Amino acid sequence: MKLLFILLPLFLTACVTLGGGNRGYDRNSPEGIECTYEAKKGAASVQATGRSGLNFDQMYKEEELFNLCMASKRANNPKPSSNSAVDDGVKKFQERVKSQCLSIEFKEYYAKTGCLPADITFEQLADTSKITPSQKVVMLKARSMADSANKEVLMIYKNSGQSIFQKYANLIEFTVMPQNDSNNLDLYNGKITWGEYNQKRKEIDANARNLTKELR
Repeated sequence: MKLLFILLPLFLTACVTLGGGNRGYDRNSPEGIECTYEAKKGAASVQATGRSGLNFDQMYKEEELFNLCMASKRANNPKPSSNSAVDDGVKKFQERVKSQCLSIEFKEYYAKTGCLPADITFEQLADTSKITPSQKVVMLKARSMADSANKEVLMIYKNSGQSIFQKYANLIEFTVMPQNDSNNLDLYNGKITWGEYNQKRKEIDANARNLTKELR
């Protein structure tokens, strides 16, 4: 009897190893419980081939099916990025945009508006002038840079693997970006003043922040 107790753990260990082990899968998680049930059901018909009284073939098959089931679920539901990873990505993006805004190449544009909506000054809100031909040239370059940056943030959110950030991405792509495009065109085509343009930028930003709170 003592020999049986010594051999049994060894056989069980060998069986788990042959089946690939549980690979760190949690059998008590919802996916683990589901996969355990599916594995037992799938291995139930396996007949024993040894004489030990233990159906090692069935145990091996059950472990194999469990691992395959869990691997499939992880492949279809990849582990989401942490909030800190997304926050770090957005922070780095903002820092890079800030440095680009200080470029001499965009000086004529950013003398009239803020790098970010929060940077817009009272004087810029009160500006009643309209865009000049030379400012249009610089604006096209500046907006191209800004649009590229916005798309980068969009991808950070889309690749996060988290539903809340997917919602943020949808908000940016289908609400904020179209509104910005419309505002930029109105300024470029001389339909609005720099002050009206800046006011609209702040309104778009404030509205996006409010909608973001509602998504949480």
